[in-house]
Amino acid sequence: MFEKAGAHPAFTAIVLGSLGSRAALGLLNSGVGRETEAAPHISPQHVDRLLQRVKSTHGVDIGYVHAPQLIDGNAAFASPEKAKRLLKSLRDQGNPLAAEMRKAIKSDGLIITGRNTKKQGIIEHELGHGVAAAQGNVVERANAKYDVPKYGFLYHTIPSYAAAIIGGKRGPLAGALAGGIAGGLTDAPKLYSEYSANKYGREISETGELPFSGLNFSTYLSRAVLPGALTGALYGALSKRRPPETPAA
Repeated sequence: MFEKAGAHPAFTAIVLGSLGSRAALGLLNSGVGRETEAAPHISPQHVDRLLQRVKSTHGVDIGYVHAPQLIDGNAAFASPEKAKRLLKSLRDQGNPLAAEMRKAIKSDGLIITGRNTKKQGIIEHELGHGVAAAQGNVVERANAKYDVPKYGFLYHTIPSYAAAIIGGKRGPLAGALAGGIAGGLTDAPKLYSEYSANKYGREISETGELPFSGLNFSTYLSRAVLPGALTGALYGALSKRRPPETPAA
């Protein structure tokens, strides 16, 4: 379709690569969602024990609120600064959740769970983000303080697509490898952040295990690698099909 419209193979590959990877990741996320949905919610007492465990073993004071109306089916750690900005926004909107959140925010931040995420493994993972932000190494603290992953379009998306196009000039396989490897390497801040959260989450867990940690990391790794890999493979294939340009007479 794009080729018939005269679109350049690079543009076509990026568009189709983006759409294809979104579809594939959507299927992966659906599978993860079914896994987490089937798991039972943990009790308020269990949550309280985990919060106390973080405070006693790491000296990190994090609050908790269950707010599906705020983040739907997600779960998140909010740093103290981010939690206060969120609280201000709720107050400005006159949202009744503001009173509950004000009580829940602690000195080292807040964990928020949504629909189907008040589960063992998920809460420990988010608490792991909190521990990394407060007491992690230099990279972990910087990741959280400056929210480095939000700049991913600049340091990850653009370079991985560029590598995919450059590699794709040598063929589909070279394009897939170049785009995938570049995607994994350039998304290191996000991947390292998730790895750190899993690492501290296992320490926080009462069993030493972290359900869904493998699914969680594989999802983020797929998000990092798949768009560039698919784009590179498509560009390699489309470039071979495109007839060479003839010089003007």
